[in-house]
Amino acid sequence: MAWRSWVVLGTALGCLAAVGCGPARLNQEVTFSVGDVPSQVWVLDSQSVDQTIKLDINSDGPVDVFVLVGTDQGAASAMTNDELKAKAVASRTDAKQDSVTAKIPAKQVPVVVVRFNAKREKASGKLKLTN
Repeated sequence: MAWRSWVVLGTALGCLAAVGCGPARLNQEVTFSVGDVPSQVWVLDSQSVDQTIKLDINSDGPVDVFVLVGTDQGAASAMTNDELKAKAVASRTDAKQDSVTAKIPAKQVPVVVVRFNAKREKASGKLKLTN
C-alpha cells in the first residue's frame, strides 16, 4: 500500500509543477492622457511562450493605439504615427470604444503606445490589458 502513496504523491507534485510553468496572466488597467504630451508608452513583461494580448480602449476622444515588439520605450516615444503603424504587430487608429488583439512571439517584449490621432486632439481614458 505504501507504493500507491508514493505514486499519488508523485502525480500530485507533477501536476503542481506543471501548473506553475505557464505564462503569467496579464490583467492590468492603465489610464492615459494625450494631447499635452503626444504619447504614453507601457513596456510589458515578455513570456517564455507565444501569447495573445488584448487591449480594450475606453477613451473620451479618438486615439491611435499601437502594439510593438523589439522596440524600447524611448524609440517608441520618438516615432511618428506612420512609423509606429509600419512597425506595429497590431494597431487601431481613431479609437474611442474599441479593442486591439496582438500576437506576441515567445521571449519578445510587448510595447504598447497610445498616441494622439492625426488631428492631434486631446483625449484621456483607460486601457485594459489582458491575455
